Amino acid sequence: MKEENTPQTLGDLDNLIEKREAAVKTKSVWPLGFLSTVLPPFGLILAIIIAIKSERLHFFLPVAVIIHSLFLFLLAGTMYGLSSVIETINSIEAIEGANVNVSSNIIILAIIVGILEFSIGLIYRRKSVRDGFLARMHMTVLFLLLVVNLVIVPVIITKIFSAI
Repeated sequence: MKEENTPQTLGDLDNLIEKREAAVKTKSVWPLGFLSTVLPPFGLILAIIIAIKSERLHFFLPVAVIIHSLFLFLLAGTMYGLSSVIETINSIEAIEGANVNVSSNIIILAIIVGILEFSIGLIYRRKSVRDGFLARMHMTVLFLLLVVNLVIVPVIITKIFSAI
């Protein structure tokens, strides 16, 4: 008995492979990218597991890096905006021990890391869409950027709330 899904010729096999690749490419990974920002690192781990099971990890990692870098820019902007408020608090003499300080070095570091992550995310996103895959080295770089982001963001948040 012949099954309908079993390819009989090499041409049938090529068509089946093309259909499978097209199906994987058409699924959007942006919802997974936003899921990765919910309750970090648990949302990121869940999104990575979903991306692996749906064979879209090579599309997901660049998107996750781009989204996380945008949140890093937002955080740096928040720090910059709060720095003037903190300077005002420092200038009030009625508050004793209000010598809090938001380091401009942390803001600059957040901006530099954000630019680096965003640029690498865009480059690898284009590469994954064009080629349909990413090399292990590229996926490792993207994963390490996500880990760096998961380390830097709590440090920045801690600095913001310890300064207020």
